[in-house]
Amino acid sequence: MKIVKEMKTPPDILYHGTARRFLSSIEEKGLLSQGRQYVHLSQDMETAYNVAKRHDKKPVILKIDAKQAWEDGVKFYYGNEKVWLANKIPSEYIIKDDTVISDSEKHK
Repeated sequence: MKIVKEMKTPPDILYHGTARRFLSSIEEKGLLSQGRQYVHLSQDMETAYNVAKRHDKKPVILKIDAKQAWEDGVKFYYGNEKVWLANKIPSEYIIKDDTVISDSEKHK
């Protein structure tokens, strides 16, 4: 049974950290829940980085054009002050951000 969350207008930009090995699939299919109930998105790059670092020492941070996705009908749900949820993020709303946050930078 799926946990029902409150649908809400997201911030303009959200982030998703991922392992490099998943990039080609994400570029082709978008972000999918992959067995989880929702796709997890972060309000800030640091949170996205910390989540993704569990799966890759040099994760990639994807920037999500949440404002445009919302306007086009993608549903977003409020998780908590740092986490937003979605059923799926189509690839056209994903911007690969080549910015890599080093451990020293994330503590600034």
